[in-house]
Amino acid sequence: MRINYDNLPEWAQHLGKDTINDLQFSPNGDRIAVVRNYSILIYDAQIKIEDVLITGHMAPITSMVFSADDSTIISGSEDGEVCISKVSTGRNIKTIHDYEGDFITFSPDGNSFAARVWGMSDWDIEKIHLYDIDTCTLEQTFIANDGSGFLGVVFSPDGKTLAMSEHQKNMLDGPCPISLWDITTGSCIKTLTVVNGGAFSIVFGPEGRTLADGGGLWDHRINLWDIATGKCSQVFRRDAGPAAAWAESIAFSSDGCILASGHNDGAILLWDVTTGEQLKTLTDHTAKVNNLCFSPDSYTLVSACEDGTVLLWE
Repeated sequence: MRINYDNLPEWAQHLGKDTINDLQFSPNGDRIAVVRNYSILIYDAQIKIEDVLITGHMAPITSMVFSADDSTIISGSEDGEVCISKVSTGRNIKTIHDYEGDFITFSPDGNSFAARVWGMSDWDIEKIHLYDIDTCTLEQTFIANDGSGFLGVVFSPDGKTLAMSEHQKNMLDGPCPISLWDITTGSCIKTLTVVNGGAFSIVFGPEGRTLADGGGLWDHRINLWDIATGKCSQVFRRDAGPAAAWAESIAFSSDGCILASGHNDGAILLWDVTTGEQLKTLTDHTAKVNNLCFSPDSYTLVSACEDGTVLLWE
């Protein structure tokens, strides 16, 4: 199913063409939120457009999260602003802009967020700052293992660990670690692997015991890691398609049985997590697949393409 933007008011028709930066199902599965550049559109899960459009950010939105009770959305943008908005009305009820950082990712419970902090020059070390969302208090600072930068940062499902995919700040090759960090102590717990060029996408399994990486610019395998042992437990290799079609996005089904990967050639692959078997290839997208998200019941997959297309798969 393809999301239809015809029901949007005339002034908002351009949103159907904007780049999609994030996708999220609400925790109860009733709604889908789609981040389109500066705005968030909220649909019901049957893709009947709701009269809810969240605006207010002055820079592109990088990420968002639903509150546990589905009542609010917390969103962060490139200018370091965090907004809390009511899902029912789209009205902004709180704005936070008292910290440093651009790229933002939220804890699963929405109580804290991590922001990437850039230095004043290309030679400065990038950092990740962790903030309490109610008080905007800086709780922790993380520095990359070798003083490089960050491609991706994600919270574990219990919110106690941050996984970070690093990259060489001034080049796109060379060894780049994926590491796990304790948010309480700020210490590096474990380095899972090293990816040449850095991993473009990383995601925890829903149980928190595994982590998948989408490979890097020079290594297009998708790897599954056992958090406890730090060892690779499964490797997913594409049966067919361009050799250079790396994974731009990856997502676990909520039951942890299926891993979906969206590639830069427009293909979406579904993998059996236990066996590593490639179950299915979905090919309706014609450009890079930037975002993937499963519904809470695992029956629906939402995908977003860089051309602004959003598709729902049964």
